[in-house]
Amino acid sequence: TLPIPRKQSISAGLYLAYLEAISYNLPPLLFVRGNQKNVLTYYS
Repeated sequence: TLPIPRKQSISAGLYLAYLEAISYNLPPLLFVRGNQKNVLTYYS
């Protein structure tokens, strides 16, 4: 899951730079942040 930055400890620019660094030279990907709750998805 995607880590949540603390507002007081890291700037938005630095956080985005961190995400770019860990995804460098990878195919296109999607970072997902969960809330640790179970979800039931229903398709009809």
